[in-house]
Amino acid sequence: MPSLPGVPTPPSMPSMEAAASMAPSIPKPPAMPSLPSMPPVPTPPAIPGAPTALANAAKAGGAASSAKNGKNMQDPAVSIRFHLTVEALPIGWWNSFEGLGMETAVMQLEEGGNNAFVHQLPSRLKYSNIKLSRPINEESHLVAKWFMDIAKVVTRGKNASVKAVDGADKTIAEWHLLDVVPVRWTGPTFNVESPKMATETLEMAFHGFMGDAAKGA
Repeated sequence: MPSLPGVPTPPSMPSMEAAASMAPSIPKPPAMPSLPSMPPVPTPPAIPGAPTALANAAKAGGAASSAKNGKNMQDPAVSIRFHLTVEALPIGWWNSFEGLGMETAVMQLEEGGNNAFVHQLPSRLKYSNIKLSRPINEESHLVAKWFMDIAKVVTRGKNASVKAVDGADKTIAEWHLLDVVPVRWTGPTFNVESPKMATETLEMAFHGFMGDAAKGA
């Protein structure tokens, strides 16, 4: 019998190194350009006359010391304060002063045969009550003393003066009140849930001005 032809040997597979060398190479991406550096932020120029932190601290310390000694000096927060004196009894310093005023009561008179206007005739003067307020301090008991004196002996004729003083302890204006009467005292409200300052308010009535109603410095 005739011999069968031999089976051809399959070609050998190339190695991994050879296959890698035969594959096309992938180009590298171009390098990213470097970002330009930001210029430094210029320092703002100094403002002439601006107070330094040290000066502010010294000013705050001086204001605290002045307040402790009963003087406010140049502290703008309390630049105006008011001192009340009733006869020889100084009631002390107050932070606010309001209600000072007066008005003329006018009586209208219609003249017969005159249809052009109605006569406005001035009569008596009316004075509004004044109020002073401040945080409670060691002088608060003087207000209670004044009220108790009125309750013991009903007297009239006590005069008072209210003096407005600026931060340099200079008297700006002073009002001399005739025949003052204490009307109402409102004490502080204490509440642990509220950080408000404990204050008191004194309301007074008066019956006119003495001599120079408002005397300047």
